Amino acid sequence: MNKTQLEKDRLIEAFMGWKLSWNNEEGKRGWSFYNEESKEYLHKTTYAHSVMGYTTDWNKVMEALRKFNKLPMNNQSQFLDYAVIREEIDKKVVSYNINNAVNALCEGIEWYNSTLN
Repeated sequence: MNKTQLEKDRLIEAFMGWKLSWNNEEGKRGWSFYNEESKEYLHKTTYAHSVMGYTTDWNKVMEALRKFNKLPMNNQSQFLDYAVIREEIDKKVVSYNINNAVNALCEGIEWYNSTLN
């Protein structure tokens, strides 16, 4: 995987429903993360290149993995591909190397985005 850490963070953030955007509303002006699924804002100091930490925090990685592990499959062929990808991700997670786990998760998300969405 030849993505930068920022690109990996953005990919996982989008998968989790988060989007970094500029809020121009009076009193709330500035960068903030907004989750389109849960309709919530993440209130913290945020800049244009801020990330939520999905590539550096095991708890965040595991949160994204739980969501990935619950994805619905439309047919048997997709399910078989999904099972292989999940097994590869699991191997990377149990190696306790966060970079390898994040790379495998990003590959899984890219597969999901290209195959199912």
